[in-house]
Amino acid sequence: MEWQIALALAVAAPIILLPVALVTYLNLGALRSAIKEIVRQEADTRGETR
Repeated sequence: MEWQIALALAVAAPIILLPVALVTYLNLGALRSAIKEIVRQEADTRGETR
């Protein structure tokens, strides 16, 4: 592999992976929030307090 290709890959990898990591982080945060809300709603219907 020539050095130009290696350099292009080294520069392109973070440019591609950082937005993917950000979207994954946001999706996991939304999933966590949704699960907490469901647990809270189920606890409310059972009359439990936390």
